[in-house]
Amino acid sequence: GNVLMIQKLLTLCGEHPEEAPAAEGRDNDDEDRPKDKLAFPAHQPLAVLGLSLVGMSEDIGSEMLLRSFEHLLQYGEPCVRKAIP
Repeated sequence: GNVLMIQKLLTLCGEHPEEAPAAEGRDNDDEDRPKDKLAFPAHQPLAVLGLSLVGMSEDIGSEMLLRSFEHLLQYGEPCVRKAIP
């Protein structure tokens, strides 16, 4: 049961954010907004916290999640890195 939940949460943490869609009805000359603005994925920090809550229930699970957190710290998106406890 917990393995499937952890796999699902790790999949959510590994997603890469897409570019923010342009607002309809606005002019194309909006120079105040940066061009490389990415959409903030609000679900990824919550998935990291969910991983830590699920991992607290077992000794072996917590050790495996520490290794996974090290990988997320190295290869993850900035919003994921900030959420790792």
